[in-house]
Amino acid sequence: MAPPHLWESGSSPLVGRWRAAPEGQPAGQPAGGASDCEKLTSREMQGLIAPVCLILGVLAVVWAVLAYRSERRFLRTALRASGVVESLKAERMERSTVYFPVIRFTTAAGVAITATSKTGKSTGYPIGQQIAVLYNPGDPNNLQIDARWSRWLIVAGAIFLALILFGIAASTLLSTSSPTPLNRLG
Repeated sequence: MAPPHLWESGSSPLVGRWRAAPEGQPAGQPAGGASDCEKLTSREMQGLIAPVCLILGVLAVVWAVLAYRSERRFLRTALRASGVVESLKAERMERSTVYFPVIRFTTAAGVAITATSKTGKSTGYPIGQQIAVLYNPGDPNNLQIDARWSRWLIVAGAIFLALILFGIAASTLLSTSSPTPLNRLG
C-alpha cells in the first residue's frame, strides 16, 4: 500500500508539491496538526483579498456603466406626463415594506394608462397625489417617477461600491508591500 501524501505549500496556497506523509500521520494533516485549510497566513489572506476586491470593483464599474447607458437610452425616448397615484402595491422585504405607486396617466396619444412604478418608498405615496412621470412611448407601462434621485440611484450606488472595493484592494496592496514601522526597527 502506498504511503499517504501531503500537500506542501510553496509561495502561495495554490503553489506547492506533494510529499509522502511520515509514518503514522494521516494524509491531509501536516505535522503541526493543522489542516491544509488552516495553513493560510494573514499575508496569504491579504494576497487573496486584493485580487477579489479588484475583480468585484471592476464588475461594479461595469454595472454602473450598463445602468448609466440604460438610463440614458430610456431618457432619449421618454416622454413626460402628469399622473395620479391610484393605489400602492406593497412588497414585503426582510425587515420592512416598500410601497410602489400604481399611477394613472394619459399618454401624448391620449391613451389612459395605469401602471406600477419601479421606484418605491418605505413611506409610500399619498393616494390621489399628482406625480410627474417619464414613460416609454413604445411601451407606456414602462414608466419612472420623474425624480432625479431615483433616476441615478443605481448608477451612484454601483460607483460607490466600486470605490469602496478599490479602496480595500489598494489598502491591502499597500499594507502588504510596504514594511510596517516594527519591521524597520528590527
